[in-house]
Amino acid sequence: SMTAIGTALGADGTPISMVAGSVRRLDGGGGEDIVTFTNRRGVFVAQSLAPGEYEVQFLTTPPTRFRFKIEKGASETAQLGELRPVRN
Repeated sequence: SMTAIGTALGADGTPISMVAGSVRRLDGGGGEDIVTFTNRRGVFVAQSLAPGEYEVQFLTTPPTRFRFKIEKGASETAQLGELRPVRN
């Protein structure tokens, strides 16, 4: 399994800090949602991921969603960098 590390930024570019969220698989790979949270700088970690497409939703008001992909053959830790929200 793999670990993804990213920085969640709001639409205005400021970090989404100290917020809980969940990661779910989008491409039919199944599995349970994974709980995550951001630190003060907006950094979050999601563990036990398989290659595939994911969405992470943070419990802001309204909720903020991000998407990312874990490639097959990637290293054990995927550095996602700065993520910007998906438009609703």
